[in-house]
Amino acid sequence: MAKMESHDVRLTSQIPSDATIIHGLSPLLANFSPDNVLPGEKLSAESLSAIIQKLNRAIVNSDIIWELGSTVVLGISPEIVMKAGCGIDIDHILTMNHIKQRLPQLQSPDIHGILQSGCWSFVFMIRIEGEPLDRLWKTLSQAQKESIKEQLGSLISSIRSLPPPPSDEPHAILGSGIPRRCKDARRDIRVAEHPIKNVAEFNQFLTSDPKRTEMGWLKMIRSFLISDYMLVMTHGDLHPRNVMVLKPNVSPSDVPADWVEVTGLNT
Repeated sequence: MAKMESHDVRLTSQIPSDATIIHGLSPLLANFSPDNVLPGEKLSAESLSAIIQKLNRAIVNSDIIWELGSTVVLGISPEIVMKAGCGIDIDHILTMNHIKQRLPQLQSPDIHGILQSGCWSFVFMIRIEGEPLDRLWKTLSQAQKESIKEQLGSLISSIRSLPPPPSDEPHAILGSGIPRRCKDARRDIRVAEHPIKNVAEFNQFLTSDPKRTEMGWLKMIRSFLISDYMLVMTHGDLHPRNVMVLKPNVSPSDVPADWVEVTGLNT
């Protein structure tokens, strides 16, 4: 392995020894478990420490798939990637499970375990076949780009048709997590204090901040917002880097000119 510089994200993404499990480790992570620990078995402190050591060795030898700011995605094995960063939102996992149960044709990363230390989260997910669309876009033909547009349109339409997941709170219709709350991520992450059940309450949340005095211009903006439309589910960050695409690796004469497959959506 090539010598790494001190700023290499594989070094800065090491899992601290005090990390705790907040989402159970799946059998796919069994290769990183001590030999005497069975998948699903409750781990002792010694066993978890051994797993973290093995994971950190895999992280050092991982391939860097993507990085932005403090967040990085590393391929630690042919089957598993790790998404690590400070402040990663994991409340969407329940919503994604709800979507996958109803749309099995939509490939999105299955979660195989989450470790957390302070604000840092280490999310282990299945590795989706393909490459990020932002890397491939310039190499695609116009026909292939049109095909991707149609495939994404179909996937998003399917997501929009789904009802929201059931909630333990009768008025908590919008948002995610437990308890279910809406989040405003336009600048910093701001979480709604109360459940939100309709568009009017959602508009109120978007145009208010308990920490600030409300000015007249905010009331003016709120008066322009309509509240008689239906809210639907969708993808919160449909950036090309989150769209996984598979191109043919055979002669163009052996496949249709527009053949390209959207293999999944990352979160």
